[in-house]
Amino acid sequence: MKKYLLTFAVIAASCMTSFGQKVTIVDGEKFNNVDKKDAIFGTLKDQETGEGLIGAIVRIADQNIATVTDINGDFKARVPLGQHKINVQSIGYTTSTFVIDVRGSGKFTLYVKPNVKELDAVVISGERPDANVSSTNVGKSSLSIESIKELPKAMGEVDIIKSIAMLPGVNTGSELSSGFNVRGGSADQNLILLGGVPIYNPSHLFGFYTAFNADVVSNVSLYKGAVPASFGGRASSVLDIEYRSGDYNKWKAKATVGVSASSIMVEGPVIKDKLAVLVSARKSYLDYILNAFNNPQISESSADFSDVNVIADYRLNDKNKIKYALYRSTDSFNFVGDTSYHWSNFNQSISWNHSFSDKLSSKISLSQSQYKNQIKNNSSINAFELNAEIENLIGKVDFEYMQSDKLSVNAGVDFSRTNLQPGELIPQPSEANSLVTQKVQEEHANEFAGYLELDVSPSKKISFSAGLRYNIYQYLGEHAIYGYRPHEPLSEENLTDTTYYANGDVITTYTGWEPRLSARYSINSSTSFKVALNRMYQYIHLISNTNAIAPSDTWKLSDNELKPQIADQASVGLYKNFRDNKIETSVEVFYKTVNNIVDYKDGAELFLNDHIETELLTGFGKSYGLELYIKSNTSGRLNGWISYTYSRSERRIRGAFNEIESINGGDWYPANYDRPHNFTNVLVYELPKKWKLSTTLTLKSGQVFTKPVGKFNYAGQILPLYTERNNARGPFYHRLDLSLTRDFTFLKKYQGEFNFSVYNVYGRSNPFSIYYQDTEGAPPQPYQLILLTTPFPSVSVTFNFE
Repeated sequence: MKKYLLTFAVIAASCMTSFGQKVTIVDGEKFNNVDKKDAIFGTLKDQETGEGLIGAIVRIADQNIATVTDINGDFKARVPLGQHKINVQSIGYTTSTFVIDVRGSGKFTLYVKPNVKELDAVVISGERPDANVSSTNVGKSSLSIESIKELPKAMGEVDIIKSIAMLPGVNTGSELSSGFNVRGGSADQNLILLGGVPIYNPSHLFGFYTAFNADVVSNVSLYKGAVPASFGGRASSVLDIEYRSGDYNKWKAKATVGVSASSIMVEGPVIKDKLAVLVSARKSYLDYILNAFNNPQISESSADFSDVNVIADYRLNDKNKIKYALYRSTDSFNFVGDTSYHWSNFNQSISWNHSFSDKLSSKISLSQSQYKNQIKNNSSINAFELNAEIENLIGKVDFEYMQSDKLSVNAGVDFSRTNLQPGELIPQPSEANSLVTQKVQEEHANEFAGYLELDVSPSKKISFSAGLRYNIYQYLGEHAIYGYRPHEPLSEENLTDTTYYANGDVITTYTGWEPRLSARYSINSSTSFKVALNRMYQYIHLISNTNAIAPSDTWKLSDNELKPQIADQASVGLYKNFRDNKIETSVEVFYKTVNNIVDYKDGAELFLNDHIETELLTGFGKSYGLELYIKSNTSGRLNGWISYTYSRSERRIRGAFNEIESINGGDWYPANYDRPHNFTNVLVYELPKKWKLSTTLTLKSGQVFTKPVGKFNYAGQILPLYTERNNARGPFYHRLDLSLTRDFTFLKKYQGEFNFSVYNVYGRSNPFSIYYQDTEGAPPQPYQLILLTTPFPSVSVTFNFE
């Protein structure tokens, strides 16, 4: 069998965007038939770090071929023998042109030079410029970390969660909320992956800071419509946050000093071109700031957080790469009183990427995710600790086969073990303490899944992605299962028996098929129509009466009473680009239904309840909406985007026993996070003398709440009388943020950045929540809890040592 070589010459193009390299020619055997095509396999690398470029656009102009590099920086194409020009574009790198002389099939590497100049525009996607039109993705948004850094910073920090909330179809709850809602879904219906590992609380200090350090992130992708078959476990969306690798060639350091927190990052080669490490850490000093206030309510409070990331990449050889990543975060918060809140995330993973051939590759990964929260009360009478914990142990095997640029196959299997401790109350030793130890039963479950996905492009006008995922869920012992009288409401009064299952026993099993389909029809080179169908299962549920994710929340696994949520979504969209892809526009419409959606009974007791199934109700949910998006990415000084979403999210809980097991009499009612109108405008303006101004304007409908219709006397207490849930809406929400950034040079050779940001520029008093208090001789009076009533400025300075 003949082994053909690719001989190529790398020639610097005579344009301003290219850079020079020496011409290198390797002789190989020529084909007699010059019209014959053969495969070329290239790798793009950073000229300085040696790291593979992910998502770089590679074009072979004379063959009308365009492709994108994979997670290793690899790409492939089939071209005739002879010379061809390759154009390479990647965010943050110089646009370059290379000339290759193809004389056979083979591999080669091209090195691309980083662009030391600041980006001239906001770049939302790291994909090819016309990816919104040419791909089969529906409802997918990608943000490079460079584009996120251009947005106004809250508390002097780059915030990934607040950045994705500026995209169509995404909404946050109240002011500075830690959770986010996607296309009418609840916060727990989002699968948040950091380096491929689930994270349960994506914030520090209840949403004031993001839990993700932007220094270690390379790309952020949000899937809200057509979700790839490789993802599962949540009913609404997937937020995939990818780690970057450390520098393989030289050591670098970066330090950022802000008004309330600082961070440091160090990266470099332990073994040059072989082993690279990246270590970053953040620490707040809010405690010292609070102690300086004269107001005792502030000075006696405390707030603190810290996090650390460790990433190591080891290249065994051209075919094998191992990556280890660790993330640890801690939070503590106390507001004046004797109750403090503590929570922590711990994630670690190890993965092995292997290339069997030029067409077939695999990835094997093992990971652990652990989330703990604690409420501690130090009162002199009944002091206690309340602890809860979730742990995931995950194993995945994924394969990718790229037959050609018209056909690729992805397949894999994964396993997840979930161990859940919903809550344990531990009284602190004291003679006056009347509390007793309480512990809700631990829960355990296994989830197995396998998937297969095909990406096919039968013609230039038509392409589609078809996937199928099959999941098996097992709810396991050790656990006691309670039996209730048939044909009667679930309540402790109707408890009849208890069945005990030993450790590892299968209590109940659920299975399900999850079909995924997305297709694109190109009307012309700048216009396309897309459609997507999507089904997803969710087996873990957040039991809460708030919109945000908080330490006091209760998580619950599906069991014999609480069935999995099943979401079905249909999306259609029209995508149109103008001015050579410098202006993007899109219109998307979606309709989603959710079976077995969870809500709680009126007056439910959710705290430390070992019979929590008696307090929960399940029903049917639906959401639908229209999303408009316009983005400018020109070479001018002013760029940005506008997004508008009209959507509704409604529920219907109608049980067999209408009075007890129904909400609002079984009629439709808006979900807690239903906000019909959501408008966002982002502008980035290049000012003279290296200054850059960015602004974000947010307008959206007010938050729904439950308004009492009167009041009544119960045991000597005046209480509000509620008849319907979520029957009123708060005031319209609007906020303007701005940021001023300037680059500077220090110590004659190092680069730095100064940032001044203002959150809530004109001091809008947006309510965090609305509650009612009794007023003698009058109906219950509404009050607003407002966290920020004035503009909140912040300053940060970043120093880069490289």
